[in-house]
Amino acid sequence: MLVSIVVRKKEIGKVIYCDNIWLKLKGLMFTKDPPYGAILFNVNSIHMFFVFSPLRIFWLDKDLRVLKKEIALPWRLYSYEKAVHVLELPISKGREIKEGDKINIKR
Repeated sequence: MLVSIVVRKKEIGKVIYCDNIWLKLKGLMFTKDPPYGAILFNVNSIHMFFVFSPLRIFWLDKDLRVLKKEIALPWRLYSYEKAVHVLELPISKGREIKEGDKINIKR
């Protein structure tokens, strides 16, 4: 299911709502320049295997506040011990999101 991500009352883009093991595992695999992102619940590590474009990654706490952000490159593993959830966006989206921002999900 695609949902909208809203930060500071501004819609950032659409993401896949990954709340089960299969959606979390697939994420954005086999996509090049994806038009949407993914929000993965209850994970603090990701893989970039078979993801062919860099992604903008936001590590989130239990309340969906941004703890850390980084650029993830293909064919690598990433983790952040303090994270509870992860937001993955295409590299062209989310530049305006800052650490401490609250991520809101609009269905």
